[in-house]
Amino acid sequence: MFLVTAILFFLLLQLPAERRAEVYIPSVNPHITEEEYERLIQVTIERYGLNDPFYVQYSNWIQNLFKGDWGFSSSWRQPVLEGLLHRLPASIELGIFAMIPSVLLAILLGGVAAVRKNRLSDYAVRLSAFVGWAIPNYIFGLIFMTVFYAWLGWFRPERLSYAVNTIVNSENFQSFTGFLILDGILNHNPEVTWDAIRHLMLPGITLAVFQWALFVRIMRSSLLEELMQDYVTTARSKLDFVQIEPFKLNTTRFQTGILAGLREIFGCQGKSWTYKNPNAPKYTYAQERLHPRRWVWSWHTRQPV
Repeated sequence: MFLVTAILFFLLLQLPAERRAEVYIPSVNPHITEEEYERLIQVTIERYGLNDPFYVQYSNWIQNLFKGDWGFSSSWRQPVLEGLLHRLPASIELGIFAMIPSVLLAILLGGVAAVRKNRLSDYAVRLSAFVGWAIPNYIFGLIFMTVFYAWLGWFRPERLSYAVNTIVNSENFQSFTGFLILDGILNHNPEVTWDAIRHLMLPGITLAVFQWALFVRIMRSSLLEELMQDYVTTARSKLDFVQIEPFKLNTTRFQTGILAGLREIFGCQGKSWTYKNPNAPKYTYAQERLHPRRWVWSWHTRQPV
């Protein structure tokens, strides 16, 4: 990381000091004279040491980084750290809002595609995932805005509507977490919660499409790997009359592939997350039976579920 930042810092220093000094000036009086503007530029250069050697400026930047001084943003017109802290809750809220449906749909459709490999449902899920992965997010965003915002008028832009934004900025509303959905619940104000959810729907769906396209491919491959294990193929050869259909699989075995997929999605390391009951008797897969009335026999208790 230090190497990358050093290279980027070196490239930025190739710009003249006067151009780099303009970033530190938040606003300029339109009636200022050219001499006063040049004097302001020189003062800024001396204040921030923009004419110092590379190693001096880079070391100062590293020290300020650990002190919390991340510089000034010309687009936000405020310090970088202050702008990030102000916008971070909204970004986290949107990420969580998009993550939940994408993971749930990935488990559902990834399981269907894995169990029905090379069938119509599998082809449909793989095609949908390919389209969602291939098309950029901003294309989906433009399509959703045109259809659901401009044509149908179901959703609104911004984070909150004008009326609810007035409630949030009032003295009676307390911001506990910065997450509007949670703050609305904690303030016993369902209007704020519902309005925040409504405004999160469109960007959340746009972000969830791309995430789902990635997660469903991971989930499908993890489940296929689990279904190709030796104990599954052996059981199929011994119990050829048992038809393994979606969600009729034994929970303990099917969750192994699901949890392995979740481990890959969230980047967790370590052993496989397989549920094991140390007090359960040992049974082989071939010893299990599917009841003629389509009851599923439990792996551990040997009782119909």
